[in-house]
Amino acid sequence: DRKVAFHTRCRPNTFRVACPDPNFVAMYACADCPEGSVSTGEGFCTDCGNTTCVADSGALFANVPWSNATALANGLTHVTKITVTNAAGLTTSALSNGYLWDVTAPSAVEPPKDGLDSSADINWTHNETFLGATWIPFEDTETPMAFYEWAIGTSPGATDILDFTDVGLRTVAYHPWSPMAPTVFNATETPYFVTVRGSNAAGVISDPVTSDGLFLDVTPPVPVYVRDGYAKDIQYQSFVESMFVNWEFYDLESGIRTYEVAIGTAPYQTDVLPFTDVSLSTLYQTKQSYNDVVLDLKEETTYYATIRAFNYAGISSVMSSDGVTVGAAVVDVKPELGGSFMLDAKSSNQAKSDNSTGAARKTTYASVGIPPGALGEEMELTSTAVPNNVYDAYFNGSGTGCCLKYCNEHAELKDQLCGGKECSTVEQGKDCLAHYKAIGKAQGLEPDPTVSCSEYEDPETSPPPENFKFGNYSFAMWPASPSPDGASFK
Repeated sequence: DRKVAFHTRCRPNTFRVACPDPNFVAMYACADCPEGSVSTGEGFCTDCGNTTCVADSGALFANVPWSNATALANGLTHVTKITVTNAAGLTTSALSNGYLWDVTAPSAVEPPKDGLDSSADINWTHNETFLGATWIPFEDTETPMAFYEWAIGTSPGATDILDFTDVGLRTVAYHPWSPMAPTVFNATETPYFVTVRGSNAAGVISDPVTSDGLFLDVTPPVPVYVRDGYAKDIQYQSFVESMFVNWEFYDLESGIRTYEVAIGTAPYQTDVLPFTDVSLSTLYQTKQSYNDVVLDLKEETTYYATIRAFNYAGISSVMSSDGVTVGAAVVDVKPELGGSFMLDAKSSNQAKSDNSTGAARKTTYASVGIPPGALGEEMELTSTAVPNNVYDAYFNGSGTGCCLKYCNEHAELKDQLCGGKECSTVEQGKDCLAHYKAIGKAQGLEPDPTVSCSEYEDPETSPPPENFKFGNYSFAMWPASPSPDGASFK
């Protein structure tokens, strides 16, 4: 008379249904859930739809393979939704904070710059044990940067000096090592290259970018000469308002980047003019339109020009001139040494001559050089700018110079007309001309003072050639000095 009760429990992913056989002892049977649905073995199945259903394992974490990755959109935030269903069919859901789907790599704005100056790339360095680089932050429109890595090699992209090293989010890095091999310009040695790559927060790494390379130069520029004046070196100059200097340096490795000029009262001093950048010029004159440097030079004072040359590796060398004495009217020249000096048209005693102009006096210069051995004996010479009217009156036919030359070529005339000494005055020149006209011409004596002295080839007494004239002035050298009015010469 007792009854037996049956309870049907179904396996997961099946559900209970009424038993179709009335003769079956149990009232329920188990049937499979429809495709795409799951169950816990109770009386219903849950449709998973666009969700991934997992069985209750009691775990707090689940790693479920994603089967629909193409539905993800790059650059958009995706949210995970968890829905829990109990045996009674009741559900509750929760959302994650979300994550950004990013499958694109960061991109470099430009290659890294060699050196630690982010504003300029360097191609040369003199540091044998240190190399640095900077770069602009990489761009990534989806996720922020997580870190950068840099490497150093002897070819683009190589890592034979330093393997890729994490530097965090810094955009500057440096590496000490020793030694680097020196590099010679235009030779076969390879420069050093820096390569940088970056990773974003999604773990995607960029393509590496490489600098244009860095060479090593550990030697300074080599000075050849520093000369006072604008051509050959001078020891004296007659003017005091300006100075000239010219020079030559060379650098076989990185080359010359710039020059600086300074002037002082002793070698390597800068008490008159501090170091002034003149770019790659190898000739400098003070008081020019582009710098307007006016020097307070003192007469009979020696000044020294100093040149400082920088190469592209940042190394400099310095050389000073042997000095020039300014405002010197008379130059003492020793035969075995020779001498050189400069003068300008402004130094002429005939500065107020009708045929002179202010522009000519300011802009016209001459450089005079006397080679060793050119003089037979030591003497003092005066270099001067002679107004052309004075020059022509002195040297052209019947000029004082030609007349004096006529007498000085004949010892008996010097004895007769000039007391046995060199004829040198205007009055003596007149006497010499009168003698030629009265006696010398008939005797065939030379030179003929009525003809321009330039017809005679004697280099010791011939006047300067026509191409030694500049504008309204001729430049000349004379033993001693012209007379105060510039009209005659001793």
